[in-house]
Amino acid sequence: MNDFAGSFNVLLITSGGTDRLIRNRQRCPTFLSTTAFASASSVVCSLLNTLNYTTVFAGLDSQATTTYFQYVFSQVTAKLLDCGVTFAATTAPFSDNSSVRKVLKDFDLKSRVFLFFGQPPGLRNFLMVASEMAMTNGDHVYLAVCQLSNAEFGHFTWQLHNKDDEKVKRAYRSVLLLSLLDETLYGSPSIRSLSQEWADIYRSMYNSTVLTTDLPIPGMTGTHAATEMGGIAVMEALARQESLPEGDNGRMLADLIRNRTYLNLQVGGTFKMGSFGIVLHAVQLGSFGGENGLLEVNKTTRPTENDFFISLMILIAGSHCRRS
Repeated sequence: MNDFAGSFNVLLITSGGTDRLIRNRQRCPTFLSTTAFASASSVVCSLLNTLNYTTVFAGLDSQATTTYFQYVFSQVTAKLLDCGVTFAATTAPFSDNSSVRKVLKDFDLKSRVFLFFGQPPGLRNFLMVASEMAMTNGDHVYLAVCQLSNAEFGHFTWQLHNKDDEKVKRAYRSVLLLSLLDETLYGSPSIRSLSQEWADIYRSMYNSTVLTTDLPIPGMTGTHAATEMGGIAVMEALARQESLPEGDNGRMLADLIRNRTYLNLQVGGTFKMGSFGIVLHAVQLGSFGGENGLLEVNKTTRPTENDFFISLMILIAGSHCRRS
């Protein structure tokens, strides 16, 4: 689609995803993106390089109920070798203790850094088995990638008011949680208010009292931001020229949107559009925080276009986890 849009000089702003071709301005001169999620492969590679982790073990929970983790798993493992990281990878049902033991034994032989791709229940059981195998005592680190912290995707926490909570609590001290979504930007009060307004309109128009699912706030935010940015570009172009040249003017509009900061969009927050046409994301790294049952954010870093993790070494350097 991006090639098609570029060939016909049509502005294309995606809000649900992007790809590496967006950086090729000659091939895709009209392609921009307001997608909510930072590039998983770029972020993970930058983090591993910053922490000097050169060998990792990647595991995908085959029982995860969303396709997001499978997608991110494939994206990350496809790029690890390119960023100088040797890896082993596996897919297994992480609710099955015998499968988890097999994975952990293989992991212990090959690395000390485990990249976990799956939902909170899978990680909880994985950590319980790891604890039984004495693999949560500081010699291993488990880096889990988080999609959204909500009822649908779950919350990474040890506190479920179960009898094994204390065991999981101790094991969680070996976990780092990487969030690729800036929920303060892609879930602002203004967009949540707008979401409720749209839900009310849907109920009145279709005589429906219950929505089958919650509205996807991050996707709504990205779509709304894209519409606003496009509208601003058109208004600015008209103000300069009074009338636009014939055609779709995609290149001109894309150039007006790139490499600028939007402070007052209706969706709220500050959107920074980079020179490659990608919104720059704040990524968060969290670890076990204390008695509240949730992982707490230790560091929020707004990335440049070339380096996501500039100062995290200061945060992690004192970790008791042995590096590979």
